[in-house]
Amino acid sequence: MIISSFLLGAEKKALTEIMTNET
Repeated sequence: MIISSFLLGAEKKALTEIMTNET
């Protein structure tokens, strides 16, 4: 369960970074 949460958090952070870079 903890691993799943970590993966989801990392994925969300990666998406946020990509969107920020696009700006």
